[in-house]
Amino acid sequence: MAKVSFEPRYALPTLADPDPDQLREVLIARTPPGRDWGEALLNYHAAESRRSMIVLAHPDLGYYLKYIESNGDEWLSLGDRSRLDKVIHLEDWDVSVGLFLQPELAWHVVVAFCQNGARSTAITWLRPGDIPSIGNY
Repeated sequence: MAKVSFEPRYALPTLADPDPDQLREVLIARTPPGRDWGEALLNYHAAESRRSMIVLAHPDLGYYLKYIESNGDEWLSLGDRSRLDKVIHLEDWDVSVGLFLQPELAWHVVVAFCQNGARSTAITWLRPGDIPSIGNY
């Protein structure tokens, strides 16, 4: 049986096999004080494979998703291809604005990941090498 964990980088504790409503509250309705988080790692463990998804929240841009396959291959969420050359600085790294998704769309991708560990077909995914040289991931 598959196991899912949500491991936020900041104030919140790790959630093991989170209920979808609980996870939605943490990811989308992030308003109560003390519930802030900026980055989290979702892990999906099934049999002998493990897949991960990094979820980065930005109050204005939405959510950046990075899918990591069990073999180490990486895929990036594409929100707006025309904005891949626009870069913002977030804490300790620079990232292309075009990689961010609107919250509801990101939520559907996260739910699909939690259900089967796969990359959702609801969005377009890019390989890191597809980012313009002026962009970053």
